[in-house]
Amino acid sequence: MARDIGEWLEGFGLGRYAEAFADNEIDLHALPHITEEDLKEIGVALGARRKLLAAIAELGDSAEPATADAGRAIG
Repeated sequence: MARDIGEWLEGFGLGRYAEAFADNEIDLHALPHITEEDLKEIGVALGARRKLLAAIAELGDSAEPATADAGRAIG
């Protein structure tokens, strides 16, 4: 995963929005809570909003839930 929000946005060709995200204190930890209305409010264009919302949804799908066994070796 990207180390910061700017790098993450660049990965989708949307680096031009990095400043808007930074100005609004949106970081990688805030992403799962971002809504379409939030993106619209900070000036993200419709097509870019769709790309970002799809990418945010994928982040949620690929995230592994933290468990007490997370550090245990398998085998």
